[in-house]
Amino acid sequence: MSEGYTRDTCSVETEDHWQLCVERYRVDAPKGIIVLAHAMFCNARTMDYRGNGLASACANHGFEVWNVDFRGHGSSGPHAAAGATWTYDDIVQFDVPAVAAAARKAVPNGPLIWIGHSLGAHAVIASLSVTPELPIDRIVSLAGGVWISQLEPSFKRWLQKVAIFESWLMVTALAGYCPTKRVGFGSEDEAEPYVRQLVLNGRRNAWLSVDGKIDYLHQMGRVRAPVLSIVGEADRLMCHPVAAREWLLHLRNAQVYHRVVGSRASDPRGIDHMGLVTRSEMSAVWSELLDWSLTGRKI
Repeated sequence: MSEGYTRDTCSVETEDHWQLCVERYRVDAPKGIIVLAHAMFCNARTMDYRGNGLASACANHGFEVWNVDFRGHGSSGPHAAAGATWTYDDIVQFDVPAVAAAARKAVPNGPLIWIGHSLGAHAVIASLSVTPELPIDRIVSLAGGVWISQLEPSFKRWLQKVAIFESWLMVTALAGYCPTKRVGFGSEDEAEPYVRQLVLNGRRNAWLSVDGKIDYLHQMGRVRAPVLSIVGEADRLMCHPVAAREWLLHLRNAQVYHRVVGSRASDPRGIDHMGLVTRSEMSAVWSELLDWSLTGRKI
């Protein structure tokens, strides 16, 4: 038991029969439900860092919270090192819809807010571009963006991203999966088909499904849910504020609000890609995004 909420876990089965683990924060008479979705190379623990992070803040604001581990991450095994495989499309077309539907069923009243960090942000946009009727009322994109050259106006930054992509693929090809934990880049390994899909998209300058039949970027016009984009001023490469804006310009039929942490005198300084969800100094910004989640008013 923690102040204002209790915690337990539940499992959500996807259409392709993967069991996703969800840490559930329950409150009495919830204002709505928030789904938290983590970044690549990470798991759900980053969304409640040291047990006193964003998930706890959401629950203390009166929301039920579902903090999900995507397939192959955290408690949603099996993992890549054990031979499990998945693609980016699997997260987009199976994990996101299953969690959204189960969360809506569990808490039928109040808004359903999806707060995604990096992967958790662009995956939900991709999912809504395929299935716009998903029961998601608002989206908070924390450092959400896609690595393709048409969305990166800086040639220098794009060269850095290409170098990362190609190194990532080389290491993955040698190991048979991306050994993130071994190289010290994160807590979660990634599957080879997932890595290959993202690198191939970078090479062909397109945000596509693995079979090339779905152009997620082109279909962003189908997304109707309002989006609040929050990026850190100190995120100089992973999700530069300019690159995030370039990506979200493709949401032609959704309201989009932008917030750069570090642009206001009262903001914490030095907030980078991971700092948006791991730095305790973000608590005031978290309160802002939770107010927006209820009201939709510009922050």
